[in-house]
Amino acid sequence: MLVKTITYLDDLTVHSGSISAPCRCKSVSETLLLSTREEIEKEIAGHVALVVHLRRRLNTLAPIDDLPAELLAQIFRHFIRAVSTQTNFPQRLLACVCRKWNEVVHGTPGLWTQVYMTSYPSLRRHRFLSQLLEKSEDVPLMVWVDDGLIFQDLRYQTSSNPRFSMRLIAQHIDRVTVLHLAQRHEDIESSLSLLPQMAPRLIALKVAALVAQRTISGALAGPRGVRSMRVAIPSIYSSQLRELVLENCQLPWVSKVLPRSLTHLSIVTDVHHGRLEGEATVTYDDIMKVLATLSQLSHLHLRCHLPVASPDANTTQAVRTVTLPRLESLHIDDQAPTCLYLLQHLIISPSATVNSSLKSFLQTHIPELTSWVVSRIRAEQHDLSLPTPSTLLIGDGRVQMVRSKDDGEYRGPNYWTDSDFAIRVLGSSFEQSVSTWFLRDVFPRILDWVRNVTTLYICDSGCFGSHDGFPFNPEREALWRTVLHSMPNITRLALSTDIRLPALLAECADGGQCASVDGTSSLASRFLLPKLSAVKMEIFPFVPEPKPEQMRLRTSVLDWRDTLRTRKAAGCPDISMILAYCPNVVEEHLAMLREVAEVEHITGR
Repeated sequence: MLVKTITYLDDLTVHSGSISAPCRCKSVSETLLLSTREEIEKEIAGHVALVVHLRRRLNTLAPIDDLPAELLAQIFRHFIRAVSTQTNFPQRLLACVCRKWNEVVHGTPGLWTQVYMTSYPSLRRHRFLSQLLEKSEDVPLMVWVDDGLIFQDLRYQTSSNPRFSMRLIAQHIDRVTVLHLAQRHEDIESSLSLLPQMAPRLIALKVAALVAQRTISGALAGPRGVRSMRVAIPSIYSSQLRELVLENCQLPWVSKVLPRSLTHLSIVTDVHHGRLEGEATVTYDDIMKVLATLSQLSHLHLRCHLPVASPDANTTQAVRTVTLPRLESLHIDDQAPTCLYLLQHLIISPSATVNSSLKSFLQTHIPELTSWVVSRIRAEQHDLSLPTPSTLLIGDGRVQMVRSKDDGEYRGPNYWTDSDFAIRVLGSSFEQSVSTWFLRDVFPRILDWVRNVTTLYICDSGCFGSHDGFPFNPEREALWRTVLHSMPNITRLALSTDIRLPALLAECADGGQCASVDGTSSLASRFLLPKLSAVKMEIFPFVPEPKPEQMRLRTSVLDWRDTLRTRKAAGCPDISMILAYCPNVVEEHLAMLREVAEVEHITGR
């Protein structure tokens, strides 16, 4: 009976297009007169036929079908850009919806311009690549060939494979505007060898070399710890290239190697163990000659461990400075002498962001770095169009600054992307003089620059050692007292290291007594950080109460309770606190702290 009913409904569905007027529907009382199953089934089928008919009419009136094909193509283009990956075919998905969409997809070459592929695609994906290149006609292409997730499984594949994707793509290189290659070294060399002498439309080129090495046990290691290769970019100087990104690749620093049209240059390597066989050593002058040709450069990122030759003490070489008037972002991560040379000899706008990590930093480098930092900050101060810094992060050998207005969220600035100014020094043995270079040598000379900072992050640079009984360092405490005294506009503070902050906040800024004579006058302005209203302590090393004798100077939850009670009585603003993943926080002491402050306690449970 069920099969018979379905067949009957199918027949009605086929003929439902002939229904020219709505069928008369029986009322509930009329349906009660239906006494047999056949009558009821027939009545249901009639309603199904009507619903099918009305739904078809409704679909023909769908708003999206009234849109012109050009507008539909624009909508599809945004969809394809958002969902295109190496594992799906969004064009085919759209083409299967209806005849009109199929016509729009297959009739619009601009919907077939993004190529996401691996070096050795499956037969199905290789066919799709051929179709995509054909459907795109003469429209500019954006190509991503990325083996990042599978390159360790490609050790038996070679570029002689007929399905090597770059063999097809190279035939259309005159249409490619963006080319990203993330492949093994040998595949990159094969890909570049397939490219013709000219790529007239190429605007952006990214080459990332992936290498899997076997460990002693025979297992595959990751891409780190491998030597960088030199990548020969054919006729790159004659192209209209705007962006060049090389990862795990070495650029030959010779004149005319880069086009003058370049605006973005990024050279990044993981680890470089010495010089490659046959690799020529460059000099600072070689590097500066190349950079001098890039007057349009706006972004420069060098994290490539440049094999720079040590200058000959017996050779007098003229110091070359290079002006990059349009540079907006400078990132340098290299050995300390190389970083210092580039920072000192590149003349850039005061508004440009500068991030640098100086490795193998020694105490002898401190005067040179201090002089540059102070001169850089003073140049920013003289540019009245720049906003004053709002956020400052200070740690061991590390300082970061953000100019943009504080968004009210506790989020430490990312070193490479968020900071407008960031300097980090790294040494094999981190001496006390190196770790406090900013607090001791730089900060006293830039007090006007930091006076308007409203958010302060403190990490690493605590007042206690990290071993041997956590010895107290009075010099660090004195340095932090100077810092807090010089920043009266701080409203939010985040810290993960012990600088004895409750003791400092209980002190008066002028060194006098903060006790009220009559018990009524407000003395808030005499405290350090008089505007402080929010504190976050994350993974902060609280000590338990009662304190052991060797830890009597370190901070506990009750120290905060006592300090906040004193400040509140003097008229200081109420302080909200966040204690995140901090040890030695017991409920009894937390309840006491909540008597004088609003406290949010975040645990790992």
